[in-house]
Amino acid sequence: MVERGWDRLAIGTIATFAWATAGGRSYINTFDTGGVATLLYSAERVEVLTSNVEMPRLEQDELAGLPVEYRVIDWTDMFFNGPAWIREAAGESVLAADIAIDGAVPADGLADLRAALVPEEVLRMRALAADTAAALEQVARSLEPGQTEERIAADVRAALGDRGVLSPVTLVATDRRVFDHRHPLPTEKKLERYAMLVTSSVRHGLWCSMTRLVHFGELPAELVAKAQACAEVDAAYIAATTVGRTAVDVFAAGQAEYAARGHPDEWKLHHQGGAAGYGSREYFVGGGHPYPVLAGQCFAWNPSIAGVKSEDTILATAAGPEVLTDTGDWPALATDRGIDRPAILVR
Repeated sequence: MVERGWDRLAIGTIATFAWATAGGRSYINTFDTGGVATLLYSAERVEVLTSNVEMPRLEQDELAGLPVEYRVIDWTDMFFNGPAWIREAAGESVLAADIAIDGAVPADGLADLRAALVPEEVLRMRALAADTAAALEQVARSLEPGQTEERIAADVRAALGDRGVLSPVTLVATDRRVFDHRHPLPTEKKLERYAMLVTSSVRHGLWCSMTRLVHFGELPAELVAKAQACAEVDAAYIAATTVGRTAVDVFAAGQAEYAARGHPDEWKLHHQGGAAGYGSREYFVGGGHPYPVLAGQCFAWNPSIAGVKSEDTILATAAGPEVLTDTGDWPALATDRGIDRPAILVR
């Protein structure tokens, strides 16, 4: 705030609120980007601006023990006059905000502050990754032909929910749909032989993404070849995710590997992932911005070739990249870079 010349800072987006409060949940509707409470920072204090409906839960469940003060209005005023009330609470000062408030300047730079996780956040991310991987692989191993994609997706959400994890993104494709769609929302189609399960899960505001593939019966030669090629691209992305390099470097490594494996244009058919943390992707590679790879920063790369995909959440460390969603109990493909990637589970 001092560097930017801000007297007050209002944080109202769900993601940044979670970062600022060590995982506090300011949402009611999980599809919203703005929450039901706003943090108002000054040089002296942090105030929580919220309604009479939300204040008890926030104080008792989400922000207990944090050094904050509460400023509360009736829910009717919050619904119909919230931004103006926040502006009034900030007084005649330079106000920056990450939500739309008349007269406020954009609170740029907050995503950069939260990019590298501190040790406590890394612990939370490790636990989230372990639970996410266990849940998704549990469902993958229990699949049966005849299940609909919607049923499989419901099982994924339930397995995650049993572990206290949300799944805002749950994608399932079976058989031909795995080849036809890179972002397959589940349908009533029934599984015959081949399935792709995808989740981007959330807990404490942190996001974790992964994909697993399952096939009943012997793998066709086409899938064997594509899975190996995709694994090599994923390994190239992971190997390039080293502290000191940039997002441009990582993207270039993946593009080169696609070409080397005979699929030079597949990267054009699906985004390739990027940095993760308090968003499923804090940014995507491919735009040419040289974001640095930071120690303590998470990434989720998701290379795909029609019919296959490889995706895990990794952590960049001073010692090199570490795959967080590896349970050690899933079949793996060896790659030329010595980085094992998840294989298609044959059942």
